[in-house]
Amino acid sequence: MSATEVPAPAPGEVVDGAAYWQVQDDAARVWELTIQPRPKIPQGQSVQVVVNYGGTTTRPRDIENALYGWVTTRDGAMVANEPDGAMTWFPVNDHQTDKATYTYSITVPEGKTAVANGLQSKPPNTRKGKTTWFWTAPDPQASYLAFASVGDFQIRPTYYSSSGVPIVDAVDSKLSASALATTNASLARQAAMIDFYESKFGPYPFNSFGALVDNDSVGYALENQTRPVYSSRASEGTVAHELAHMWFGDAVSPRRWQDIWLNEGWATYATWLWNEERDLGTAQDAYNEWYNAEPADSDYWSVPIADPGPDGIFLDQIYDRGAATLHALRLEVGDQAFFAGARLWMQRYDNSAATSEDFQAVFEEVSGQDLDGFFDTWLHEPAKPPATWTT
Repeated sequence: MSATEVPAPAPGEVVDGAAYWQVQDDAARVWELTIQPRPKIPQGQSVQVVVNYGGTTTRPRDIENALYGWVTTRDGAMVANEPDGAMTWFPVNDHQTDKATYTYSITVPEGKTAVANGLQSKPPNTRKGKTTWFWTAPDPQASYLAFASVGDFQIRPTYYSSSGVPIVDAVDSKLSASALATTNASLARQAAMIDFYESKFGPYPFNSFGALVDNDSVGYALENQTRPVYSSRASEGTVAHELAHMWFGDAVSPRRWQDIWLNEGWATYATWLWNEERDLGTAQDAYNEWYNAEPADSDYWSVPIADPGPDGIFLDQIYDRGAATLHALRLEVGDQAFFAGARLWMQRYDNSAATSEDFQAVFEEVSGQDLDGFFDTWLHEPAKPPATWTT
């Protein structure tokens, strides 16, 4: 349900002794719910609050006119919330610093499949032509990573990484033969990818992983926690990218959206590392190709990736210059400090959110270096960095 569709309530309505108040932001056309219990709740006592809501789902679009949030499809719906689409389908404080655990009970017409974050908590239950699916995601997650899609999906048998991470894939039964072949080859490498990333970044941070591949399209993939969604097909590079987000973006989220290079730069760089592992070119090769692609006077360099503005958080520079920043940092501090920093980043900020300044502090700590000049050059200056890091 879109937040713009909430009907005006009667302020001060009392339900089971609690006074419910609604305050409207007329500019944003969003309703904010404030609950003021009467009497007050004693310190240490827990209560359960149930919010009933409803509405008609649509095909919402974000600031860039891209489909996002709860997007209706030909056979159900697919969900892609980043950055603030969660509020198009459930009441939420839609900010990545307010993480929560999620459980789902999703009732759909019999024959349809509902897939969400985490693992199925019990088998689906069918009654009177409707089936309820149950999923639980016990690890804290940002609201933009919440996920619940409905369609003609086939949930494949669970398999495991070497470290025991269960992998659950759901694939649309209507994929074309070519899309299915690409998807199958890519998903078959997920366990090996987890093993590889664990060797670089530390233990996989959640209770499960897997994919949902939908025959419909929002035109991009998204790293929903434990269950990325792929539009139309899943390529190997995209799977490697979305898996890396489980560490960088999901376990450790950006405290501010201006810090999104920490998500996308890391996911892109991790893909460079995976390609190197697969003998598809080294990370240095990828860096050199990127560096040489744009001349110094190109407008490409005018975007400061530390703060690209609200219209710039998904620009190519965030991904590619973000990845190049990490490669240059690796060359600057050395492999030992670089991967120690990646692990410390995960340990210190797991299940929370952090900033670019926090990131710099971690790498100054592990390297013993003052990195002000480095990060000014790479994150803040709207100019092509010097060729110091090319080989």
